[in-house]
Amino acid sequence: MLRRWPVSIVVLALLVAAASTAAIADDAELAARLSERLNASADLDGGSIDVAVHDGVAVLSGTVPRLDASWLARDLAEQTPGLRDVKDRLTVDRRGRGDDDVRAEVVSKLRNVPELAALDLSVGVRDGVVTVGGAIPDARLRFTVREIVGSVAGAVGWADRLASPAADDDAIRLAVRSVLDARALPPGPGGVDASVDGGIVTLSGTVPTPWARTLAERRVLGVNGVRGVVDRIEVGP
Repeated sequence: MLRRWPVSIVVLALLVAAASTAAIADDAELAARLSERLNASADLDGGSIDVAVHDGVAVLSGTVPRLDASWLARDLAEQTPGLRDVKDRLTVDRRGRGDDDVRAEVVSKLRNVPELAALDLSVGVRDGVVTVGGAIPDARLRFTVREIVGSVAGAVGWADRLASPAADDDAIRLAVRSVLDARALPPGPGGVDASVDGGIVTLSGTVPTPWARTLAERRVLGVNGVRGVVDRIEVGP
């Protein structure tokens, strides 16, 4: 006997199926768009990156020749319109280099940068993860150190143990507000708010893209006195 379903249920099922089909189509389009961006980057030549997108979340997998290539791939993905988030599952090829070789090259490159040469920085490497510690006169120098670590073959990650000049929470709060000014970040639906406790900055609010969220965190890490960032920013329309 043929069972007759209420019209409302049939219509609802059709709408759900249509929405699911549209989501799959959107994900496929986003994956194709991101793959095209990655393939067009000359700095990623030599890597093998696979892209999968589900519900607007991109997952990057595969192998890249250096750490900075994995960072670049993630940055390009986060800048791709339409994506809600990016998961980095990339593997960095160690190229047969041991920890001692990696450490020696990092130390050498740090000494070749005038702003860093005279600083008493410690460098340790374990299983390819580079840890750099010590006092720096300007928090923005941590990005120079990051670039150096990322450029060294065999480095697969880095831990930032750098300390910028101390500042009280009120001073940090004012500086953070300045770097998170609307003119410094892509426009968003709600903007970014920040609270400071003991030098730890907690970010909240809503931004339009994963890249805007990353950019906010990086700008805050360039503020003197900031000891760490807790990122609670959401990406939304």
